[in-house]
Amino acid sequence: MRVLRARRPATPPTNDIEAAKASRAVSRRSVLLAGASFAGVGAWMVIDGRRSEPAAAEGAESVRSFVSTDVTMPVLTATRSGATAPGKIFVDSQQSGTQVAMIVDDRGEPYWIRPADSGILNVHPQKLDGRTVLAYWDGDAIGGFGAGTMRILDSSYGTLHSIDTLGGEPVDLHENQLTDDGTLLALAQVVRRADLSAIGGPADGWLRDCHVYEVDLKSGAATRRWVASDDIDLDESYLGLDDDEKLNGSSRDTPYDAYHVNSVQAYGDSLLLSVRHTHALCSVHRTSGALQWRMGGKRSDFDIAADAAFEWQHHARWRSDTELALFDNHTRSGADLSVSSAKFLTVDLTARTVKLRRALRRDDTSGPSEGSVAPAGDGHEIVSFGSGDRVTEFDADGNPVLDITGFHATYRAYRTDWVGRPSTLPDIATRSAGNGRMRVYASWNGATEVVAWEVLAGQTPTALRRVRRMRRSGFESTALIRRADHVAVRALDRDGTVLATSKTVQTAT
Repeated sequence: MRVLRARRPATPPTNDIEAAKASRAVSRRSVLLAGASFAGVGAWMVIDGRRSEPAAAEGAESVRSFVSTDVTMPVLTATRSGATAPGKIFVDSQQSGTQVAMIVDDRGEPYWIRPADSGILNVHPQKLDGRTVLAYWDGDAIGGFGAGTMRILDSSYGTLHSIDTLGGEPVDLHENQLTDDGTLLALAQVVRRADLSAIGGPADGWLRDCHVYEVDLKSGAATRRWVASDDIDLDESYLGLDDDEKLNGSSRDTPYDAYHVNSVQAYGDSLLLSVRHTHALCSVHRTSGALQWRMGGKRSDFDIAADAAFEWQHHARWRSDTELALFDNHTRSGADLSVSSAKFLTVDLTARTVKLRRALRRDDTSGPSEGSVAPAGDGHEIVSFGSGDRVTEFDADGNPVLDITGFHATYRAYRTDWVGRPSTLPDIATRSAGNGRMRVYASWNGATEVVAWEVLAGQTPTALRRVRRMRRSGFESTALIRRADHVAVRALDRDGTVLATSKTVQTAT
């Protein structure tokens, strides 16, 4: 394992993210969350208020907009068919025009929307120095890779750390795991000259190498590095030079993607790596960097049962010393589609055997790229089917209890607790409703404790009084009041405590 310090490159290279194309299973009963209430959710009854109607853009992919804020999101569709686990859902959307990270509820109704100009992925809470933080990646993401920044936020959504280079290369999008040691595990993609003649390519070809880094967040130093090409031969890859002209190794712009490391987990004194294009998981000693074993692929050190085999996989995680979970794409973009699944494997490290404990599938959903599986509490699992445009929660018996679609693609999905207390003020807007009335719109991006709003109105900014109370009905709530010259809103928690008050706005004459 090499020791290096991060440097900023003079000119970051251009990288690309995986194409999000897949066949989608559509045999489902759904509820369109475009201003509709989710059946059976009595807690969302509105007191003299209603959820704002989303504005849908033209075309197959709809965009939801709001009145009180400029942020937008995709129109999500949710189907709940059973009891779900507690906590909030963390997802991203790669729909064209609405690249966003989101925290949503079971209806797909957002608490927090973070837009991005290009790409934003892998948002989820983690522990850092004993407190819960929110981590994600954003940057340029096109064609399978990224060049961007890992960001770590506090509960007010203020930035605690941002890492944009590793060893002089931009940070890749695929991993952002925080460890118990206060370090960050992340990846960088290094395009370099390489001899590809062993696999029928040019001797002076180009290779996209994968570098795994462990970064000390306090110092910003990249303390350890593992390089894929040091231990994995080119002929271990299942991606042929002729499979994708954008990855044929003939130029710097089309480097051969032999490895495609897409997840890293620290577990004990080892790192567990998912090396997608070799159909293998690799265990690397965390300190020495020595490759300890391969699971799967052409040189597997394990006897893997046929139903436990995986291909083009994502998001491998140890659950215990004997159980491992991963998302088995079982296909890739441009290939024949196969059904994807979350697999839970029983691993005997002594006997070197792997058996399938269970697999979670959703009809015939196929996700050629991206995808994840994560524990959701109460024995439930939440699965992103990646470019299959579906996030599904399964209960402890393996039954689907919640489906959310409309992302176009989502890299990973999580369900866990999170309390967001933004440092910003609530947003407010008004619209004339005629006949001496007006409609007031209120939202507070990122606030998770708001259960009700109070509307304050008056003829001067200093003479406001409460004229209406409404339940929070979604990301944006609205109420009809008599017209007033000045209006503000107050956000209340479940005890009636005022969390924050918006600025006072003067209404249009």
